[in-house]
Amino acid sequence: MTVKLCLYAFSFLVSVFIVSGLNINGIFKKNRIWEARVFIVTFIIIISYILQSFLYDIVTMMNSL
Repeated sequence: MTVKLCLYAFSFLVSVFIVSGLNINGIFKKNRIWEARVFIVTFIIIISYILQSFLYDIVTMMNSL
């Protein structure tokens, strides 16, 4: 469980770094700040979950060898 928590923290930081480089201004209308923020937070959570699952699968495969 500790490995999974560490992977979640790492993948969250990496996904924040990834999303900060995206330009999403063209997606939303002007003055729709809250919609953009909710989208960004949701996108960060989705990316961090996918990345954590991928890394956890790799860790468990390495341990089984």
